[in-house]
Amino acid sequence: MLVATFLGSLEIVLDRGLEDDWFGSSFITTVAIVCALAFVLMIPWEMTRRNAAIDVRMVATRQFGVCFLVVLATGAILYATTQYLPRLMQEDLGYTATWAGLVLSPGGIVTMVMMFVAGRLVGKIQPKHLIVVGGSSLRCRCTR
Repeated sequence: MLVATFLGSLEIVLDRGLEDDWFGSSFITTVAIVCALAFVLMIPWEMTRRNAAIDVRMVATRQFGVCFLVVLATGAILYATTQYLPRLMQEDLGYTATWAGLVLSPGGIVTMVMMFVAGRLVGKIQPKHLIVVGGSSLRCRCTR
């Protein structure tokens, strides 16, 4: 019940928030409090159960915890670049929607091509080595 309440109320907040003026609405504020309360109560409940619906203890393990943080950061970066860069270009730089799309499309094309390249390389090279090379090349690019 706590997991369903947490996820259901989170969905309501995210879905109706824009329409109801986010936390200016007492309904959204109440649902957000229910969401936070269900989340806080869910963690100890799930940790003490033998066959938990969500095994929260997995996040405490080294491998899963680090992978969880990397995927979280990757998702945040991907979300930021796909949602906020076009908006920045249109609102702050004065581009039209078409020009913002044209400016950002080469990055999408490179990403698409590199997915195929990375898919082929994973079968031949260990992923940890690919991650080191990718991180190093990104670091070199950012420090110029």
